[in-house]
Amino acid sequence: MQDVAAGLGDAYDDTGAVVGILRRNKKGDGVLAVGGGDVRVVLEMTDSARTGWNDYLDEAERNRDAVAVALGLVRTAEQNGGQTIRMMAARRIVMAFDSETDAPTCCAPS
Repeated sequence: MQDVAAGLGDAYDDTGAVVGILRRNKKGDGVLAVGGGDVRVVLEMTDSARTGWNDYLDEAERNRDAVAVALGLVRTAEQNGGQTIRMMAARRIVMAFDSETDAPTCCAPS
């Protein structure tokens, strides 16, 4: 994600091991700061078939002070209800992305 963010001229922080603004809460594995930090997008990554994504992403957004979009990432479509991309709400997306087979070439500077 740091390479993608850098390609966009933005910044990415790996926050999964750091407590956020909610007491004893580490939800929100990463934060993409867009436009100098005016917009903060929280990313949550898991290797399990999580249920209750909306509640989980809501808490992750609050914990990382994200006000834009929450993005959940899983490795396989099976972990995402059989879908590659699933809209959970207007500002929440869960998508399957396997870093070994899916290349993030969309955002490389030209």
